[in-house]
Amino acid sequence: MLTENDIKELKKRGVPSYKDIFPPSTNGIFIDRIVGLIGEANRAIGNLSSYARIIPNPDLLIWPLLLKESLASSKIEGTQASIKDVLKREANLTTSARSMDVEEVVNYRKATNLGMNLLDTLPISERLVKSVHERLMKGTVRGAEKRIGDYRVGQNAIGIEGDFQNIKYLPPPAIDVVEKMNGFFEYVNDNSQSYDKLVRCAFMHYEFEAIHPFADGNGRVGRLLITLYLLKENVLKYPLIYPSAYFLHHKDKYSGLLMRMTTHQDWISWLEFFLQGLKEQAQKSEKLIEKIDKLYQEALEAVRVNTQSVHSHKLVEIVFKQPIVLAPKVAQILDVNHQTAISLLRKFVQLGIVNANYQKKKNIPFVNTKLINLLEET
Repeated sequence: MLTENDIKELKKRGVPSYKDIFPPSTNGIFIDRIVGLIGEANRAIGNLSSYARIIPNPDLLIWPLLLKESLASSKIEGTQASIKDVLKREANLTTSARSMDVEEVVNYRKATNLGMNLLDTLPISERLVKSVHERLMKGTVRGAEKRIGDYRVGQNAIGIEGDFQNIKYLPPPAIDVVEKMNGFFEYVNDNSQSYDKLVRCAFMHYEFEAIHPFADGNGRVGRLLITLYLLKENVLKYPLIYPSAYFLHHKDKYSGLLMRMTTHQDWISWLEFFLQGLKEQAQKSEKLIEKIDKLYQEALEAVRVNTQSVHSHKLVEIVFKQPIVLAPKVAQILDVNHQTAISLLRKFVQLGIVNANYQKKKNIPFVNTKLINLLEET
């Protein structure tokens, strides 16, 4: 946290600070290209939602897209972990990635799931946001030593951590955070607003990042709230969009436009960027879930034709929900003995559904390589 002298020096230097510009006036914002993008983004999300509704088992689609969102949002903050790293961790296997990095991604998924569960009984509120933050920062992740699950009590800043000379933005003083966040929640839950929900989502994301209410983890919580808001407003039925991948791909533009709204109130450029991101990511999600479903149906057909076991159908579901799995876990889920689980998995290797390295004598991981490759490619 910054001292009073630090703050004075930064203000003297002209570092931008929080501006009370929320919610913005919409006068002059809805120019033709913004109106066009609003329609395009809504159609892309609508097509994604419609396609997802005809999938027999949408649960198989939720976890991989949540994982991609968790990875991308965490990478924006400097985390280095891959899809395989996270899946190995969840299978209790060692990984080459730093444990802290993998835990941050796992925490993001768990925080998102917690937020979705809380939406059943709560609006997007102080209690929900603090609970999500606490889950996100749990364990040995960076920032866990700071105040978690509660608003900051000192002045923070945006820049390169530990580098005072590169501070780029000053959020509001800690004493103002409660007031600013109360205004934020009032806006988010005000259904009297007549303009489009995607536009409101864009405004909401900016304001949360501008307030920066926590000592750490603000960027991830802010991006996580995009998903929760779209679910709350029934724009999405399932969390099947991963907007952070677009923000990561255009990282400098993403941070630059957030800053530009503070310095120039350039809502049009921000809206254009945000809506384009949602549109492109919805289109990518639709293509990805189509490929996942095709792969899943091919596996089901292979076991229907080539196996007699009553457990084969369930095992297909297992290896699509846990693409790296060990025989003891399969035995536990199917309620069969170890040898039966091994036999089933070996048959899946023969059918090309999973791969295995039999040179290992113990704890052989059975890997749904086709699914993992699909997730890494898109």
